Amino acid sequence: MFAQLVPMSEGSVGGIGVVLPPLYEIFWSALILLVILLVVGLYALPRIYSMIDQRRDAIQEGLDNAEKAREDLSLASRKKEPSAPRKIGYGMLVAGIGYIVMVLASVGLSYNLTDAQRVSPMWLVSTYLILTFAELLLSPMGISFVSKVAPQKYQGLMMGCWFGATAIGNFLVQIPAYLWNNISLPAVWGVLVALCVASFVFVFAVMKKLEKVC
Repeated sequence: MFAQLVPMSEGSVGGIGVVLPPLYEIFWSALILLVILLVVGLYALPRIYSMIDQRRDAIQEGLDNAEKAREDLSLASRKKEPSAPRKIGYGMLVAGIGYIVMVLASVGLSYNLTDAQRVSPMWLVSTYLILTFAELLLSPMGISFVSKVAPQKYQGLMMGCWFGATAIGNFLVQIPAYLWNNISLPAVWGVLVALCVASFVFVFAVMKKLEKVC
């Protein structure tokens, strides 16, 4: 709405005065403007921002994929890149090696240690370092494998099962606690070595079936 310009009486400055529109017209004009702003703010702007975010994510994903493809090109071209199930099997073997370090560190030791029997903490540090390498082969590869082979509509469920299996594994870590003080120290760690090696053998026993679905 625009102010109406009408002639004024003699003596008015310039002979023209400003007459404001009626109050109800101002109210409806403000209401219409508010509705337009609400529509733009609630519907138009989120869609615009969403489109911008999608384009940005797509560009970033393309850059990341290109970088990954460039890094993996030499191995992939020579077919030396191991599959995800194979990396998981290697991870179990590396974990077994980590526990072998503890077996070596505990040879000749008893549960009641004397000061002369105490060993360097570097044994434990070395074990944790090797187990960290094993974890890098297990956890990311397992998540990648599950997301790749699971049906699209069951991916969330299968991912939950993977983390549930991880939780069960963390619960079963208490097995050495039951063996503690019941068998020798090297035997305690030897049980863990045997479990890791058994898992390694099982994974490679079914490797052909696993790689078919990769």
